[in-house]
Amino acid sequence: MAYDNLSTISKNSILKLKLKDLNISFEESGLVKNLKILHHELEKKNLKVRPLIWGSDDWFCPDGHTSFAVPFTLFHPRLIELEKELCGSIEGELQEDFLKLSRHECGHVIDNAFNLRDIAGRVELFGDHNEKYPDQYTFKKYSKKFVRHLSENYAQAHPEEDWSETFAIWLTPKSQWKSKYEGWPALTKLNYVNSVMKQLKNKRSNNRNDMFYDHFKSLDLSLGEYFKQKKKIKNRKFKYSQLDSISFDSGEDLSIALKEYRRELIDQVAYETKLKKYDLSYVLKDLELNARKKGLRINKRANKLDVLSLLVIGHAKQFLSDGKHRIIM
Repeated sequence: MAYDNLSTISKNSILKLKLKDLNISFEESGLVKNLKILHHELEKKNLKVRPLIWGSDDWFCPDGHTSFAVPFTLFHPRLIELEKELCGSIEGELQEDFLKLSRHECGHVIDNAFNLRDIAGRVELFGDHNEKYPDQYTFKKYSKKFVRHLSENYAQAHPEEDWSETFAIWLTPKSQWKSKYEGWPALTKLNYVNSVMKQLKNKRSNNRNDMFYDHFKSLDLSLGEYFKQKKKIKNRKFKYSQLDSISFDSGEDLSIALKEYRRELIDQVAYETKLKKYDLSYVLKDLELNARKKGLRINKRANKLDVLSLLVIGHAKQFLSDGKHRIIM
């Protein structure tokens, strides 16, 4: 099938296409300019590694590789729109987001290119890279021990992610990391990365590996099956069962009421339950999203703060016990 036909083919027909039959590629997409920007950023830092990019089912850099994968759906506007429609979102559509994610993956690439995991001082600062990756993790939202780059405090997921997130901040032009992180324990990590990168200036890696692992054309799936699997993975952290037994026939929009009383609710529920306020902020966010999706309402004559606080407490018990404040890896 010709590359341009994806723009005109019907939705039902395109979902039946096998991934291997999609006539798309990174090289023919508009993303090549983003890779050139990444290469230019590495050049300005006098780093000789130039990673390549291939299309797979997600963003990742395989262990030992000096290139990284991005979702193949980014290669064509029609696939981007389909993923947003069927899965709710897509990572890396905007150039700024694409480059943020690319800098993170580049941290893994540099790691692999120069075998940096066991260099002096790294384990003491970042932790043991042999630590098992968790299925999910709990993060401390306001911790200053970690840089803040990707969403959901991803640096706290694993020592390897802490390294790559720190590298990404270091690589980002005009990040002003020396002043931004002044007084933070994370600055020690940034200074360490800066010192290591200075030692790598103009050095070439002997560990080149551009094998395209799990290329999308090697996946025996139709586009419809791919989106179905991806949506299932995304939905693992959003199960909207808590409010199924709650309904309000008329009255004020519940999501608006929750937003209006957000600060008071967090303070009151934290006092009554001894739960941490930053955990409760995620409970409220999830509850507001549920209420908006289900179109729930609250009686205008009710004592709103009391009713809402009971609702938040009930939702918090399930939300936190289910680990929904943790981020699925």
